[in-house]
Amino acid sequence: MAALIVYVDDIIITSGWDSKIQRLKRFLSTQFEVKDLGPLHYFLGIEVTRSNQGIFISQRKYILDLLKDTGKLGTKLADTPIDVNHRLGDCSDEPIVDTKQYRRLVGRLLYLSMTRPDILYAVGVLSQFMHAPRTTHLDATYRMDDRKSISGYCAFVWGNLVTWRSKKQSVVAKSSAEAEYRAISHGVAELLWIKNLLGELGFPFSDPMSLYCDNKAALNIVSADSDESSQETR
Repeated sequence: MAALIVYVDDIIITSGWDSKIQRLKRFLSTQFEVKDLGPLHYFLGIEVTRSNQGIFISQRKYILDLLKDTGKLGTKLADTPIDVNHRLGDCSDEPIVDTKQYRRLVGRLLYLSMTRPDILYAVGVLSQFMHAPRTTHLDATYRMDDRKSISGYCAFVWGNLVTWRSKKQSVVAKSSAEAEYRAISHGVAELLWIKNLLGELGFPFSDPMSLYCDNKAALNIVSADSDESSQETR
């Protein structure tokens, strides 16, 4: 099996067998003019390097360009992508900043989160203010509220991080256990999707898939060891 990623006239070919890649390249060359650029090193702002440990993807140049464009190159580093005690929803009395500038910056940060899952939560918070961003929100984008909780998970396949997500829940949870339980359900759905995808790609996965959560009450709900397992969920 060989897979293709196509963006306009740029094509990435990948397979577990080099012979399949060469065969596909020969076929494509019979259909239209093809320029072989060799092993993948750079694609759409994403840098690819290889080592004995595997393949590493990053966006170093993309980050430097972003810092240069915003005039933040060489500024002092922050300890966390967002203030741990942020109250970004409590600034409605501040003036609205350039909406186009804010949306463009948040969009670039969203693209950066493809290789930087550590900023995904912060970018998700900032994206909630796209319609009327205030000065505080714009300042927060350079640093990298309601009562709805945030679901977040990271999925690993054979020790490799393959998917991650951070998203506000659609309803207000009645307890932290319920919020964690909802996050668990999202994680389970992602694991099932990965398992089905592996099967379609020719890698059937029959072993049990592990899911880890640090909230004991939520785990009790899952294992039906708590009376809270009967609480209503939507």
